[in-house]
Parts: sequence; C-alpha cells; structure tokens
Amino acid sequence: RGVIKIGIAVGAGLAGASLAGCASPTPAPALKNPASIGNLPSDHHAPLFVAAYKGADGKGQSIFEKHGLTVAAQTINKGADILTALVGNQIDIALAGVVPTISAIDGKPSIKIVAAVQSNGSGIIVGKSSGITTVDGLKGKKISIPGQGSIQDIMLRQLLKQHNISYDTGVTIISNIPAGNQVTSLAQGAIDAAITWEPFVSTAVVNDVGTVLARSEDIWPDHPCCCVSTSTDMINNYPDTLTAFFLAIKEANDLIRSDVATAARIVAASIANDTEQIEDMAMPHVSFIVRPDEAYLAGTESYAASMKSLGLITNDHTRADLFSLTLVNKVL
Repeated sequence: RGVIKIGIAVGAGLAGASLAGCASPTPAPALKNPASIGNLPSDHHAPLFVAAYKGADGKGQSIFEKHGLTVAAQTINKGADILTALVGNQIDIALAGVVPTISAIDGKPSIKIVAAVQSNGSGIIVGKSSGITTVDGLKGKKISIPGQGSIQDIMLRQLLKQHNISYDTGVTIISNIPAGNQVTSLAQGAIDAAITWEPFVSTAVVNDVGTVLARSEDIWPDHPCCCVSTSTDMINNYPDTLTAFFLAIKEANDLIRSDVATAARIVAASIANDTEQIEDMAMPHVSFIVRPDEAYLAGTESYAASMKSLGLITNDHTRADLFSLTLVNKVL
C-alpha cells in the first residue's frame, strides 16, 4: 500500500506541474541499473536482503523492483574490503561499518556517508570452557576481532582501556579469522573470546558453543554501526537511484518491524549456516534506521575522534565532511 501511495503522489505531482506550467515534462528518474552493492554476511544488512527478496519461488517482484531498481549485491566478508571496492569503483554503493567508512573517507574525501543502516547488534562471546565471566577475565586471553579498524575492534579497545587492560600487551588479538568462522574457532578452542556482529553472537549461543559476555548496546547504547556510503559522482549523477534505494530500504525496515518472523526467515536464508532460530534471537538486538538521528551523527564523530587518537586515521573528521544527507533528508 505504501508503494501505491507513493506512486500516486508522485504521479499527481508531476501531472499538476505539467498542466500548470505547460512546459516540458519532468524528466524520468535516471536510474543506474543494475546498481552494484557491497554488503557483509550479517543480519545488520537485513533490509538489503528483505528488499531484494522475490518470494519463495524467486519469481515475485522485489521491493527494489517496485521502486524501479535492479540491484546486484556482492557479499564481502570484511567492511574494509567493501570500502576498497567502492574506492576502486568496483561497486556503486557500500553497506559497511562507519569505522572502515571513516578510514576510506580519510584517504578519499569524495566518499560520503549518505544514510544509516542500523545501530547496535554486536557482542563479545566467550567459550563455554574459557572460564571468562567478566571483562577483567579477558586479560591474557586470545580474542578474535573481525578486522583491524572495525567497529568491533574500536569498541574492544575502548572497553579494555576502561578496565585497565592493555590492548597491545594485556591480550592477544587475533585479526585473521573471518567473522563467519569465529564461532568455529571458539568451539575448537583456537580462541578464548571473540567480539563480532550478529548473527554470530547468537549463533554461538544457539549452537551451545559459547555465552555472551556483553552485548554492544550494553557497552555503548545506540552506537552507530553500519552505514550506506557512495561516491560524490554517484550522488551528483544518479540521485534518483539513491532516492529509490532509500525508499526501498525504508519499506524493508517497515516489513521487518511488522513481520519479524518473515524477515527472520528471509535473512536466515541469505547468510551461510544461519537459521530462523538464530535470527529470532539476534534481530531484536539490531535497530534499523535509514535517516541518521543525532545519536548516530554524534556517535560517528566519536568514532572518528577515537580513530584519530589511536593513529588509525590521519585527519580530524566531523559530520560536515563525513556525511552527505541532502537526499535522504529530502525523501524521509
């Protein structure tokens, strides 16, 4: 119904403008089809999976298609690699954490964050036989992170500092295990703990491999996590593509909120080794948004400041140079 209402409103507006001015008709939207999207194997990107879903038989019309978009999604295991693909013009739009996105912007200012994806949704899991029951118990242990400079890495650094544990000498950081393999490594005893994103936090619990030491919303409530980023060329040349993308993601978010069971089924089928049981546990810990609010903007600035102090980026950054929100603010 929402799509029909949008279509009627836009159609009526165009007709009115044409009749009133008797001028040349408003040009049709310039859509880049297919639009290539880089994404993680994570339910943080559930709106992408839901918006691309074509029904159980794969023959229905996706939410993206309702908005005129053909999307070619590429699953990439690390946020930093997604941004590398964006900077190298291998993809048009990146869905990744704000931390690797800030790193990309630090090196190439023509990359901009154009919308939010979600907040929260990560956590620290510990092996069932690790004996770790508190953050202090992480001292001297082997901890896996999804990658250097990831949101989870930054969050772990801050948490260890609060507990007077040296990131460099107080723990052993393992950064070469893909997020999708962290639970297996935990089960095998190759690591004692991991800070990772959903659904892998809940996977450890459902598969009886580990327990949750802390969830990210407990460490930093409503922290920004993944964002939508693209190039200024895309913003300038294909604004209608981005507008349609935002509207489709917003509609997918509405479906997730109204029908969690269906969303969990779609998402579980989109991620290797995922199940509906895992998603039933995981998705309530992820908050989906499109238009960044003040907490999201301020949190992103806080990440940038932390990254600068840690020597992970060269320049200072604020919302003024990190974000380009004219389009998303216009349509949502």
